[in-house]
Amino acid sequence: PDVVFALIFVTAVGLGPFPGVLALVVHNVGVMGKLWAEALEDADPGPSRALRSAGASRIQVALHALLPTVTPRLAGLLLYRLDVNVRASLILGLVGAGGIGFLINQSIKLFRFDEMLTHILVVLVLIIAVDQLSAAVRRRLA
Repeated sequence: PDVVFALIFVTAVGLGPFPGVLALVVHNVGVMGKLWAEALEDADPGPSRALRSAGASRIQVALHALLPTVTPRLAGLLLYRLDVNVRASLILGLVGAGGIGFLINQSIKLFRFDEMLTHILVVLVLIIAVDQLSAAVRRRLA
């Protein structure tokens, strides 16, 4: 879906990083909405029932029962999508939606393999950094 959205937005607004950002945003709004809705539906209803029976308002139930229960899962899903988006941004660059994928593609076309290797190493460092950040945040939330 990211590539299809990227091709649509490249056609609509031209080449560069903006259509890539639009493609990722449009795709992720739907995916994150679905994943977060499922996480909220799967939350343990016990604390919510207890607060409701004690006379708490809907906002109080959401803030003090539902949100603390699902926050680790919501954060995990958010970090997962961040990781997916970092990797997807490479592919989007190959179809003209800007970013480092575009630079890698240009380096290949110009036979500048030293530049290509540098770009790939930057991507590797970025992916490792995102994975380490994600692991650290998950440890703190668990």
